[in-house]
Amino acid sequence: LGVLGQNGLIITPEFGPRQRWSIITTDADIPITQKRNLDALEEFCKNCGACVRECKGKAAYQEPINRENSPHVTHIDRSKCIRSILDNNYCSYCLKICPQGKRN
Repeated sequence: LGVLGQNGLIITPEFGPRQRWSIITTDADIPITQKRNLDALEEFCKNCGACVRECKGKAAYQEPINRENSPHVTHIDRSKCIRSILDNNYCSYCLKICPQGKRN
């Protein structure tokens, strides 16, 4: 569907990091889709880094954050995101500045 971006979010060619993920269960027949080559997207994202570099709250990290006593791995320190919202009215800035999936 997409590639893992530098800030740990899934990046797709159509929407960049601007989508929500969820699970839908169904017993409907789902057609098989063709596998897409996302190598160019992965290379672009690897060389861009705007999401980590331009994060207003300095909350996005290129290297994963491993929390003690937690099985979850993330690239975004949500406590810094919250602080940035309160101090600057910024959050999700990493989504806004990502050049992938923007409509011209």
